[in-house]
Formats: sequence, structure tokens, C-alpha cells
Amino acid sequence: MALRGPPTGLKAVLKPSWLEDEHASEEASAATLQQHAAKESGEIGSVGGARAYVFFTTDLPEPLRLPQEPLSIEASLRRGDLSKLVNRLLTEKDPDAWPIPQPLDFLVDGKTFLRGSLKEHMQQHAMTAEVAVRLHYQLAMRKGEEHVLPPAPDWISEVAVPSSKGPIVAASYDGHLRLYSAETPSLVHDVPLGQGPLTGVASVRLCGGEGEAVLCLAATQGGGLLSVCLAETESRWSSRLCFAGAHGGPATCVAARPNGELAALGGSDGCVTLWNCRAAAEAAKAEAAEASEGQGRRKRRMDATGASGPCGVLPCAARGCAGASASSVRAISDILFGLDSLDGHAVSSGMDGCLCLWSLEGRLVSQWRCDAVPLGLALSPTEGQVVAAAHEDCRVRLWDVRSPAGLEMEGQEAGKGGPPPSRGFSLRQSLKGRHARLPSAVSWCPNNGHLVASAGQDGCVLVQDIRASAEPLVVFKAQVEGAPVRLLSCTWLADTAVVTGGSDGRVRIHGVFAGARGEG
Repeated sequence: MALRGPPTGLKAVLKPSWLEDEHASEEASAATLQQHAAKESGEIGSVGGARAYVFFTTDLPEPLRLPQEPLSIEASLRRGDLSKLVNRLLTEKDPDAWPIPQPLDFLVDGKTFLRGSLKEHMQQHAMTAEVAVRLHYQLAMRKGEEHVLPPAPDWISEVAVPSSKGPIVAASYDGHLRLYSAETPSLVHDVPLGQGPLTGVASVRLCGGEGEAVLCLAATQGGGLLSVCLAETESRWSSRLCFAGAHGGPATCVAARPNGELAALGGSDGCVTLWNCRAAAEAAKAEAAEASEGQGRRKRRMDATGASGPCGVLPCAARGCAGASASSVRAISDILFGLDSLDGHAVSSGMDGCLCLWSLEGRLVSQWRCDAVPLGLALSPTEGQVVAAAHEDCRVRLWDVRSPAGLEMEGQEAGKGGPPPSRGFSLRQSLKGRHARLPSAVSWCPNNGHLVASAGQDGCVLVQDIRASAEPLVVFKAQVEGAPVRLLSCTWLADTAVVTGGSDGRVRIHGVFAGARGEG
């Protein structure tokens, strides 16, 4: 957003006389605001110190926006001081819209969070007092409620949330899929699959008639892919196995496209297998419709169609190896399907330290060897070519994936038969917060492209804003009798909570709170 006001930030630009009557009230409000700002900043900061000119901007609703006129404030003010200042100005502007003070965070010029004083920030970035600084204020993120659900008898390998309201699906090493309610945190359904430990799960919400349907794709340690349809009717859940398939080796991770029609299974053999799940998705929709029509009609339809058996789903012809260009092959640590510019492709991470870009025909488009092994992946909801990766050096990094079309064109120009181009990934950013032990998973907030959560074997959940230049916004600690829980998975529940699972068999819901008005 372009700044309004004088280039030098010393005094307001004179307006044409024909505008004076129309904007008289606005100018009077701005003048009053300047007087209050000077008074308040003088009370909070050191009187007689260096001053700076600032604009205050926000994405909050119109009653909570301050006039965008340059204000002179003490340069020594810190985040807490500025929060008090803006709270007072908002209360005086509209007491009904802002009745209670709220903690605020400030982004300088919309890029980085203010953590020290404004003067320190200006000195670090070689900013002069002649240029007005844009301070973008927003409600500060804080910890909300935490819910710890009843434990499973074994480790939780992965948690998944098919929609913003849940439910929560958890895969466990005891071979069970468990379904938890997110609205009233509790166990609502338990599905024993009887195929050994489950190493991963992906879930997709499907609508079918008046019923609710969730398609779950579970990976087993023995290399199986199990598709389970979960249907809800009259507040009760039912489950049915749709199909089962074999990867050909131990499976480590699983992913599903948003429509549920394609699944990817990564294995410890370094291979990725793609599965056509369209029949399973259609069966899940039918399951929800049948459940909503009553058990009697559902049973008659199943007997007539034979829908209770395997759906005859076959794997796609695509099958590739992440280490195809190397003499040794290491396990796939995570995999995800691309969106937007990466649609029709998948990104995988491997224990050999490589990030790989695949076409859905099984062709390795590009790969990049990282300095630290990537262990978990997440895709940006706003920039489809940006991938977050949790690395074994305890850091989360953001990687920019180049256009697959451009990479394939480069490969064709280089000649057939050569290795795939290695220039497909570029490091965009390393987040400042880091875990004390291996970060097992990373998840991008689906409704906010700035927020990334990561869970580690140090028992910590870090919620970071990619614009922050220092510590995480929120840190949760999962502990049992003072010892950290080894967290293996995390995912967002809308933008209000992070769900985790790990070594103690418990699913945890960690609430995040962005200071809603009316609460202290």
C-alpha cells in the first residue's frame, strides 16, 4: 500500500481550497490524533529524545483504523509502548468499537516485526527520520486453550484434518485409525485395521447427500495402502474398508489430492507409487448418501451392488525412485501434491537429503540436495510454488519451486537421457525459530499464508510468522511428568489451533488466540 503524506514526513501537504470543506472533519480528526499521539508518546517515551514520523495502518475493520496522516512520535518507543499508544488512540476514536485494550504486534513497512525500539530498527535498516515509517498493527497472537485427548496404547504416527471444523483423524502404531471430534474434543470412532502399525494417514472431506463423508488413506509399515470410508449420520459414525493395495516395500508416508481421486505412497525403498482412488472417492460419497437414507435402504443397495467389497482400484502406471540418479536409495520422508503452478506434480523429501519434483506420469522433473535432510513438507496456501520443509538441523526453511514447464523445457534443450535439472529449488528463507531436537513435521496455516507451525521431538510446537525476524510467536510444550513428548506430526485446525500427536499416544489440540475484541 502506497504511503499517503509528505515525502519528507515533516508536515502535511497543503490541500486545494476546494477540498477543505469536504474533508474538514477528517482533517480535524487527524489534527486531534496528532495532538494525542504527541502527548501519549511523550508520556511513554523519553521526553526530548529523537522523534520519528510514522503512519499507522491495519487490516482490521474500518472503525479500528486510524487516519493515515504522518504522526510524530518518540523514536525510543518499543512494541509494548506502541501497543499502549494505539490502544489509547483507538479507544478515544471509538470506545464502542474498541472497549478493552488488546496486545498488538507491529510490522515495519509490512515486512518485519518490530521487536526492539523503533530507533534501533531504523538504525539497523539505515532508515532516516526524513522518511515516514509505516507501522502496520495487528492483534498479537497468544496461547489459547489446550485439550489433551484420551491416550491410545501406542504412538500416534500422524494426524490429519479433512476440513476446517474437523474431525481429527489419527493413525497409530497399534494399527488403529481413530476419529476425534474437534468441536467437543473427544474420541467418536475407532477403526481397527488389523494390518500392523500405521505410519501415515491422509484424509479428504467428501459430500454425499445429507451425510458427511471422510475418505481416509492409511499407510502401513508393511507397505500397504488402505482406503477407509467414514460416514456420519445422526451424530454417529460408521466405517468401511474401500480397498487395499501393496506398495511393494515398507511405506513411510502418504498424501492425497484435495478431491481424493489420487494418492501417493512413499516408501523406505525410495520409491513413490501413485494410486487412482476415484472409485474409492465415489464409494465414500455413496456411503454418506446411503447412511443418510437409513440403514435398511443402505443394506439393500450394498447387497445389490456388491459395494461392500474391494472397489478394484488399480495403481497408476507411474512409479519412480527418488534416488534414481544415485547408487544408493534412501527412504522417502514426506510427500505432497502441488497446486496452482505445481498442479499435476508432486514434491517429495528423502532421507538422502534431496527434495524432488515429480510429474504425475512418474517422471523426475527436478531434484535438489539440501545441506540438512528434509523430514517434513508443507505447501503454502497462498503461493503454490513455495514449500516449507523441516530439516534435521532443527530449522524450518522455505523453498521456492520453479515452474515445472520451464524445467522440462530446459531438460529437453539439454538433450535426452541426461540427469534431471538440479536448479528447480531455491532457498527463499530460513525461519529464525529452531527446535532443540529433530523437527518431525511442519504445517502451513490454511487461512493465513504467513503462519507456519512445526512439531519436534523436543516436545515443542513452534508457531512462526514468516515475516518475523526473531523468536516464534507462540511456543507450546507437550510434556509427561516433566519429560518432553516426542511429537511426530502436526496439522492446523482452521486457523485457531494446531493438532499434534506423538510418543505418548495422545492427540493434543493447541489453541492459538489472536486477541478477539472484548476479551482481556
